[in-house]
Amino acid sequence: MKPFIVVLTFALASLPGSALAQNASVRDYTVPVSSARNLQFDFAFTYSATGSTVTSKNGNLILFYKKFYDSLPFAYSLDLSGSALLNRLNPQGDFNQNGRVDAPDAALMANYLYLKGGLGATRADTARFNPTFDLTRDGTTDSTDVQAFLRRLGEKAKDDLTYKSQFSSRGKKYLHSGSKIFGFGDFNLRYSDTFDRPDTDVTPGLGYGRFISATPLAKAVRIEEFLLREKAISGHLPKEHLVALGHVIQREGEFRDRYGSTYRRWWFEAMESVIVASGMAPDGIGAGGILRINEVLFEQRVNERFYGWEASAGVNFQVASPLKTQPRRDPGAAIGIRYARPIGWKHQVSGRVDLSSPFTEQFGKVYKLSFTEDYIYEVSNRIDFILRDALALDIRARPPSVGAGPFNKHLVSNALSAAFIFFVENKTNFSVNAQFDKVEGQPLLQSFSATLNYRIF
Repeated sequence: MKPFIVVLTFALASLPGSALAQNASVRDYTVPVSSARNLQFDFAFTYSATGSTVTSKNGNLILFYKKFYDSLPFAYSLDLSGSALLNRLNPQGDFNQNGRVDAPDAALMANYLYLKGGLGATRADTARFNPTFDLTRDGTTDSTDVQAFLRRLGEKAKDDLTYKSQFSSRGKKYLHSGSKIFGFGDFNLRYSDTFDRPDTDVTPGLGYGRFISATPLAKAVRIEEFLLREKAISGHLPKEHLVALGHVIQREGEFRDRYGSTYRRWWFEAMESVIVASGMAPDGIGAGGILRINEVLFEQRVNERFYGWEASAGVNFQVASPLKTQPRRDPGAAIGIRYARPIGWKHQVSGRVDLSSPFTEQFGKVYKLSFTEDYIYEVSNRIDFILRDALALDIRARPPSVGAGPFNKHLVSNALSAAFIFFVENKTNFSVNAQFDKVEGQPLLQSFSATLNYRIF
């Protein structure tokens, strides 16, 4: 957690002056209906060949979909993620990695066993033993490995496709229009190519709180900033007009349904009318101002802005286990706290805490506790910095299979990730990512990646 706290402290201490000069804050934005959605694809593919022989072929496709809707008295959220990974698997015995087990591989094995003295070498003999040629994995390179090689002679590389998906949803019904008390139902589904069937669970319960998406107001502030640079307006819009501009931006779907493919003309006119009514542009914002509005709404990325919090408690039931031979887990308590808070117009902090414990004789003694923190900083209108820290504590019961042997009851894990996202053009983004994973008792895992993704909406 320390890296997260350091970066967050630095960010709060360096809030840009332009954000403080605005006449409205995020919490000024209230609407009866609040919604947001996001669909994007990440894709990576590598391919290499020597002549007509494919030596490497790897691909990765990831899909994300998020939908948020909050009104009184009904609200819901949807989260869907899926990934598919394609790997070219070379057969065991393909020592030269040309995609097949053939005569050159036999020559390499014979050279090692007979010319370099590898025949009969054991794992303890580090000078002679080469694990590459230990095909039987018995710690000795001998005639059994030759027999294993001959059985594989002629085998070719094959493509291996793995995939997994996850779907989470929450529906909420508030007690009445002016209340923050709600009943809820969670539905979660996970599936991968190693499962017999989807791992499914449901959680009904009660909660208190509400979230509001203030993204339209954040877009209105970005538009105001650009119009000030263009001198299309004479000063900051009054708070009520800035909020009204956010309300018009929120109504994009309404304009699209009413006017069809030409809706932008009427939508932009409605925005300009709000700006003119503010007195900051009595004669209108002109063609340059309209172009700036179009640039902000369709050529730039404004991160989602949420504010609010909620606490909930329910009972989790597993409907189906992933393996047919695996029994369903016991019902258990599920308690959660979520919050989101924008800081100025460049920063967003959000997080959640989840606690679960089974309704058995181990209730309160066996549990899972997790903390997740997210921080987003808009470095510029084309660069974002995202930091995430996920800490988990798993207090486990000793399984019967362990007996009196050594067993770690407390398992702690932490995953810290950081990314810079560059908005290349329109809805295409390029991101550079670093992640550090640490599980108690295991070495630190570090990973770095660069991906290109496309955001549909």
